[in-house]
Amino acid sequence: MNRLAIISLKYLEPYYENTLKCLQEIPYPILFADRDGVGNMSRAFNEVFERMPFNVEYVWFLTNVTFSPDVPEKLMQVLD
Repeated sequence: MNRLAIISLKYLEPYYENTLKCLQEIPYPILFADRDGVGNMSRAFNEVFERMPFNVEYVWFLTNVTFSPDVPEKLMQVLD
């Protein structure tokens, strides 16, 4: 079982590419939530969460932010 899964909300803006680059640098499963343009964020996150194909200890609901590769581990350390 993975400790962490990331559900990332898809964005159409060009700067979302920075978030995608950050995601490529980490070893955790990533699922993408889609608002169908500018739809409801919570609906998009909940739909993906409800059909996650595996069990995890933690889920990080990620929007259009950038982060260093050590952030997921630091978040889990704080939560532990």
